[in-house]
Amino acid sequence: MSKTIVHLEDLDSFNRGQAKGEAMGLAKGEAMGLARGLINLIEAKFGKQDKLVIQKINQANSSDLNRWLVNVLNAKSIDDVMD
Repeated sequence: MSKTIVHLEDLDSFNRGQAKGEAMGLAKGEAMGLARGLINLIEAKFGKQDKLVIQKINQANSSDLNRWLVNVLNAKSIDDVMD
C-alpha cells in the first residue's frame, strides 16, 4: 500500500479554488433566476419577445437584471425596461 502525502499548501489552494467555483456557480444561478423572472414579467406585460431581447436578458449581469426588474413596473414599452 502506498501512502499519499498531502501538503497543507495544496489543500489550502484546493479549498480556495472550490470556494471560488461555488461562488461563481451561485452567482450564475442567481442571474439565471433573475433573467427568468424578468422574461416572465416582460412577456406578461408586453407579450412574447423576440430572440434578441431574450438573448440580451440572458447575457446581462445581476446588477442590470435587478435594475430592469424595477423598471418593468412603470415601463410603457420594452425600451423603457432596458433603459
